[in-house]
Amino acid sequence: MYWREWLVLFGIYLLSATHVFALQKTPNSAQSQKIITLQMIKPIIERVLQKSPMPSQINQEEIEQLRLASEQFKDIRDYLLLVLAQAYQQQQDYELAEKSIKQAQNIKTIPFFLKQRIQFTWVENLIYKKQEKEAQQELARFFESSTDPQLEMQLLYHIGQMEEGLKNKKDALNYYQKLMIDYPQFEHRQELEQQVDLLKDKKQDALSYAFDFNTERKRVQLLIRYGFLEEAQTRINQILQKNKTLDIASKSRFIYSLGMIAWQKKHPDICLEYTSFAIAQLGKQDPFREDVLKLKTRCLFAMQNFKEAAIAYEDIIHIAEKEKQGPKNIFDLKLIQAMAYKDAKDFETSDKLFETLEKNAHKSALLRDKHPDVLWFLGFSYFKRQDYDNAEKKWQQILEDYPQSDLILRVKYWMARLNEQQKKMQQALFLYAAVYYAAPWSYYGWLAQEKLIDLKAQDKLDKLNELPVLEPPQFELLDYQSVPDKRAQSLFLVGAKAEAILTLRQYPAPKNSKDAPKFASLLHSVQDFARNQAYLRIAFKDQTRSPYRQELTPFYHYLYPFVFDQTVLKEATEQHITPEFVYSIMRQESLYHPYAISSADAHGLMQILPKTARRIARDLNEKFINQLYQPEINIHYGVAYLARLNTHFLGHPALAAAAYNAGPANVEGWIKKNEGQPFDIFVEEIPYTQTRDYVKKVMANLVAYRHIYRQEATHLKDFVEPIPTDNLNLVDY
Repeated sequence: MYWREWLVLFGIYLLSATHVFALQKTPNSAQSQKIITLQMIKPIIERVLQKSPMPSQINQEEIEQLRLASEQFKDIRDYLLLVLAQAYQQQQDYELAEKSIKQAQNIKTIPFFLKQRIQFTWVENLIYKKQEKEAQQELARFFESSTDPQLEMQLLYHIGQMEEGLKNKKDALNYYQKLMIDYPQFEHRQELEQQVDLLKDKKQDALSYAFDFNTERKRVQLLIRYGFLEEAQTRINQILQKNKTLDIASKSRFIYSLGMIAWQKKHPDICLEYTSFAIAQLGKQDPFREDVLKLKTRCLFAMQNFKEAAIAYEDIIHIAEKEKQGPKNIFDLKLIQAMAYKDAKDFETSDKLFETLEKNAHKSALLRDKHPDVLWFLGFSYFKRQDYDNAEKKWQQILEDYPQSDLILRVKYWMARLNEQQKKMQQALFLYAAVYYAAPWSYYGWLAQEKLIDLKAQDKLDKLNELPVLEPPQFELLDYQSVPDKRAQSLFLVGAKAEAILTLRQYPAPKNSKDAPKFASLLHSVQDFARNQAYLRIAFKDQTRSPYRQELTPFYHYLYPFVFDQTVLKEATEQHITPEFVYSIMRQESLYHPYAISSADAHGLMQILPKTARRIARDLNEKFINQLYQPEINIHYGVAYLARLNTHFLGHPALAAAAYNAGPANVEGWIKKNEGQPFDIFVEEIPYTQTRDYVKKVMANLVAYRHIYRQEATHLKDFVEPIPTDNLNLVDY
């Protein structure tokens, strides 16, 4: 054994001597020794990873401690070798860093998220060593499997710096330009653009340098996606001015992008001009024509021009049929067209289309699952026109022919409303009660409960007293020593909380029901709330399906948790919004998952778009922090945006929730279209299925949170009536 190892072990012995008394009382002294050792190297790891508030250079003795720990603790050897490699890199000892990385790569059971970071460190080490060809090859391999844009941006920047240092100007430019084009969210993009300009041939301007249509279009699309609208618009105008020889098809695609910019700036009229121009230029056979038509119809819907939107859908349907996009997709397009005619109050055309769709869905095996949807829309159209007989006929068909349909609660609630309108109170009360008892925590369940209270049907509600008392599960919050996984325990001890949580999320559910509360506690402790919600509903069916019960309050705290509570309460207080509303949004957006990401590039707990976060930061006079997976940062931007929407729509949470999902411009259009309508009709008339379902779930969450944490009955109608017809025009993004 080397003298340094003896010195380190002697240091560990001296440190552990202070814990002798505790060890004598502990039945497992080996485990206690492990805890002491891992806690001792924790501050070293934090400094290596720059997590310490005062990072400093790692000395040789500390590196030796890390090396010994990587040999001793096999359960987290891969993680410790990764940290050790980064410590060697800090000391510019790239040979030993390479040795540590290779040792980590040889471990067979490495989780994917850690394997990706090891591969990143390997490429970075090759860049530090200026091994150009090897770095380029490994970078290409890294990009094949990478799922982390932050790591990708770092490597592109570092390899560009390496090439620049090696005087390989052309290669450096290629990497820098890829970084600028593919990652407009790169934090130091403006400084990078200046660096690129210095490297370019001064005889060529910024635009004409290596101009390529596909590259420029991709760049513009990404600029729009990440919210750099002014820059995208300037870029497009430069392209159109300096490239007069662009063919019509290419020019039309840039014009379409200008339409997208106008749409995002809340100018549907300008958007309509651009899309109409692009459509006129594009040939009938151009596959891009469908995208332009769809944007045009969005503009027409926003401008309340439903008749023209319905006519435009004729072209979209024709393209879909010609391209044989599939009967279900074509059916959905025709359904949207029928609803557009309905909104245009052309009921003769809309009824014909609905009836044709109903017949086709009823006859076709492929479209059979669409049949109840058509029956629903047709029935609701009749209901709004007070044609109650036809409405009841269509809805009754759903109840009889499709008893397992997801529409059953919706249909029963509106059948009750229909009977109430016709003064058939017994039938109405029966249906309201059926909805309430079937799903008391759902949107329709809460609405039905309110109706029963309003109609003084206390006898229906008093049946709750006849239900058997339900025992709340006995949960306990776990600390790292109670975690049933050795690897996760060790990761917690060295401060690798994220890695420990990811490890525990793979832990299997217990087969013994007696262990259910402990497993639910484990999932809650490691913030795996998505899995816990599903598990709670399986393991505790009676408790989750029962109407609100006072004795089940501890259980409800797990079902509707107050997570990241200090941050949420601070931000909600500063923004003058209730924390219950924040949690209602967070639950629906991410199910409390800090690393959630959507197909639209929304990030984190509040599923905030980077471009929206940038606008919020600008409004708050703050520098934008591009770390949307960090709960504190994500909640900060998300709550600020939600509060602005709430103020914009005069404190109506349903409208703020709809705007959070679909944008304020859309909601303003829906308000104009449904002026004077009751709240429940307004929600059903939201044209986007996703947004309609989203609003229902958020409002159900809000009532549940207020019941649980405020211990008070809360009525949905108190939040949402009357629907405002104007707003303060505070939000335009």
